[in-house]
Amino acid sequence: MNVSRYRRPHFIKKEECDPAIKLTIIGAEEISYSRSGTDVEYKIVVDLENETGDKFRLSLNDSNLETIARLFGDETDNWLSQEIGLKHDPSIKFKDEVRGGIRVIPTEEVPKKPVTKLFRRTPNPVPAGIQVDEDREEENPF
Repeated sequence: MNVSRYRRPHFIKKEECDPAIKLTIIGAEEISYSRSGTDVEYKIVVDLENETGDKFRLSLNDSNLETIARLFGDETDNWLSQEIGLKHDPSIKFKDEVRGGIRVIPTEEVPKKPVTKLFRRTPNPVPAGIQVDEDREEENPF
């Protein structure tokens, strides 16, 4: 039995978003956090997928929640299949301390992947003094 279907995606780390990445929202749910045993805080967690099928989760802070709501509306059902960008923002504070974090950005702000140019190899120039017979076809030694 393959157990991969029982594994939950991990929460994405800020280091995984540098450089910025593009992900698709595949789910959203409300979860509760209990910090002191009595204080319960509710957050939205989105499930995300990259272009190769790897899955991640992201707990939305207020800023990221507002960004997604501004892009796709307040109803989480409308977020499904929508693409967002994630980037590492070193200026994000947590508990009054600058620690860096993940910032949701529109996909237009995600830099395009660099295109590797393929160059055609040019033949080596013929050294001076060597005569080339242009009419002779080269034989393939293989």
